[in-house]
Amino acid sequence: MAATYILEHETFGDLEVLERRDARGLSLRIHEGGVIRVTVRPGTSKAEILEFIDNQTDWIEKSIVKIDSRGHQKTLFSPQTPFSTRQHELQLSSTSPDNRAHLKVSPGLISVIYPSDVNPTESDVVQELARKGIAFALKVEAQKFLPQRVRDLADLHGFKFKTLSFKDLKSRWGSCSTNGEICLNVQLMRLPDHLIDHIILHELCHTVEMNHGTRFHKLLNSIENGREAEFEREVRKWRTQLF
Repeated sequence: MAATYILEHETFGDLEVLERRDARGLSLRIHEGGVIRVTVRPGTSKAEILEFIDNQTDWIEKSIVKIDSRGHQKTLFSPQTPFSTRQHELQLSSTSPDNRAHLKVSPGLISVIYPSDVNPTESDVVQELARKGIAFALKVEAQKFLPQRVRDLADLHGFKFKTLSFKDLKSRWGSCSTNGEICLNVQLMRLPDHLIDHIILHELCHTVEMNHGTRFHKLLNSIENGREAEFEREVRKWRTQLF
């Protein structure tokens, strides 16, 4: 009989671990939406699974990019393509005084300046600075908004969690360890409020049910008035990364 549980990875967030008696060693699949599933024999240690994932990092990242590219075009930032977070506006400007590209994040503004002879959409340096600036701004916003929202939802529905942290995860919106340690993707701040709540509630439910079995979905649906599947369809329209 197969059993499934969630294991947190520092880079990729939640891993779905499927234990099967007939498994031949460890195997790996990336499902649509970037869900990483590892199939193992019962009794395989968490350390062995994490080491296996670490050794497959390059393949996993390439696979996630390939899956993501099937339905999305790469985001290219330029002065002609406005981009804003909830509290910050991205501004690109060819006003660099020293022939170099620079990034500055200040309240309300993500500023990238570059030399006048540089085409920002063709410059890897400019695009990377824009991505870093957005991620930093989102983390600032997440740290201001999400802790209280997580506490409010936990108190409202009777959940307890140990710690809360934030990362710019590559493929998952959040994760919850077996110790009740919740990690949320800073990219959550790009989502509408009801989907942010959905992701938070998803992870809070993992403090009670660590897998995605029947009891997990029953619990989450009871909180969301039967709308879990609806919210999941909405979430799939968003990418964890813009790039």
